[in-house]
Amino acid sequence: MADGLKIGSVLGVLVMLAGLFSCGSGEKPPGDILEKDQVVHAIIELYITEEKIRTLNLPGDSARKFFDQIDEKIFEDLGMSDTALKKSLRYYMQDPHQLEEIYSAVVDSLNLMEQRAPSPEGK
Repeated sequence: MADGLKIGSVLGVLVMLAGLFSCGSGEKPPGDILEKDQVVHAIIELYITEEKIRTLNLPGDSARKFFDQIDEKIFEDLGMSDTALKKSLRYYMQDPHQLEEIYSAVVDSLNLMEQRAPSPEGK
């Protein structure tokens, strides 16, 4: 798992996520906005799942179909919808400080997971 967790890739994913959502106007958040820790957990789960699928070396279309099938289960397990995550990300993108907190928590968590992962030599 340590090989799959490349921090540069994480940052790339986060930048792509940021680009997908437009900034809002700083209005009061709707009641269905996820807590920051829920957003962090969802991003981590999605990233790890995507990396596991990537290691299968499937062709692009097959990998995407496989991820789409698993994606639904991930959100079910997390107790949220992809719509709720997207809406929450749009909200947090309105405040760079909050967004930075989320991204920092994601990177820190992945770094910690990588440090705790067994080394390939230990297998």
